[in-house]
Amino acid sequence: MQNGSYTSLNKTADGDAGRKSSSASSEDHRGKFGSRMESLLYCIGFAVGIGDVWRFPILVYQNGGGAFFAAYVIVMILVAIPLFTMELALGQFSSLGPIAVWKCLPVAQGIGVAMVVMSLLVAIYYNVILCYTLYYLAQSFRSVLPWADCYEWWGADPETCYNRYSNHTKCRDVPELLWSTYGNLNSSSSGLLGPLNDVVWVSSAVHSTNFSVPADAFYSIMANCSNATQTAAEQFWEKYVLDL
Repeated sequence: MQNGSYTSLNKTADGDAGRKSSSASSEDHRGKFGSRMESLLYCIGFAVGIGDVWRFPILVYQNGGGAFFAAYVIVMILVAIPLFTMELALGQFSSLGPIAVWKCLPVAQGIGVAMVVMSLLVAIYYNVILCYTLYYLAQSFRSVLPWADCYEWWGADPETCYNRYSNHTKCRDVPELLWSTYGNLNSSSSGLLGPLNDVVWVSSAVHSTNFSVPADAFYSIMANCSNATQTAAEQFWEKYVLDL
């Protein structure tokens, strides 16, 4: 009886030792970063996406420039980086996914579920953005960029399309262009620039006033202006890429 108990205890001890040895072996084979720089670059690769490259500058421009950028940096330092560090530390320490890791705090398991759902939703449209990126990359290998000008072969509308970098004058901008040249002359003591039949009265919405312009200058600039409303890049996107 004693020999049987002794044998059973030996088997139990051997089993525990085997499990500990297996656990230690798995920990020894766990992947590790070669250096701190490798770890840093790995984290940056996951944290920074293509949207941060092509979308961030226009968001800064549309939302106030420097003021928006300053607020962005403050929130990033006080909120984003601490949360990112916490998420990274939890993942590295537990070696678990976003749902299982919150078993340490069951009341917060919804956070892990929300993270997975958000990643799924982002993946749906982000893959489309990547496809557009590859498409534009392929188009950029042409000798002349298709969206550099209003080319008829991709369906540009000559009535509404214009090249942003050409000497193009939009008719809606004519009053302000004329104001920059003749506005101050109207406010001088000389009054009108000439006889009434030789001037044209123009209304400036920006300066909320009417001012006189030499008739020949007005008709000359109006003859060469355009009512185009879309750049070549906008029309290439809508008419050729999206085929609208």
